[in-house]
This record gives sequence, structure tokens and C-alpha cells, in this order.
Amino acid sequence: MMIEKFLLHFPFVTREMAKSNAERQKLNRTNLLKNKSKFEEIKRKARIRDNSRRQSLKGALLDQLRARQKQASKKYRDKKN
Repeated sequence: MMIEKFLLHFPFVTREMAKSNAERQKLNRTNLLKNKSKFEEIKRKARIRDNSRRQSLKGALLDQLRARQKQASKKYRDKKN
């Protein structure tokens, strides 16, 4: 309490703490949702990036992806019933 009163005498001291990376990301996402065209553009780029990554997989990484997808679909079916 006493420290806060003392700090009020200095205008360069702010009370807000710096934002964490998670807070910055959350703020960025909410701002993106406000701009529909920019949001759609970001989603389109993400789809292209993800699809090209999946298409280039080979061998063990492809098997891991298929196993993850199979497990996720099984979990979804079990949750649904």
C-alpha cells in the first residue's frame, strides 16, 4: 500500500505488467476475428501449409500421423456414443 502511494509520484512507472506470449496470442486472435477477410486469409494459408506438410510425409512420420488420426477418430466415436 505504501509502495503504491510512493510509485504514484513517478509518472514513468506504470502499473500494468508486460503481457505474456499467451496473452499476446489471445489478443491477436480476438483482433483477427474482428477482421473477417484477414481471418479467412490466415485460415487459407494455414490449410495450404498443413496440407503440403502432410503430403510430403514419408515412412515413420506418415505412420505416426495415421496412428494419431486413427486414435482421434476412435476417441471421437467413443465420446459421441
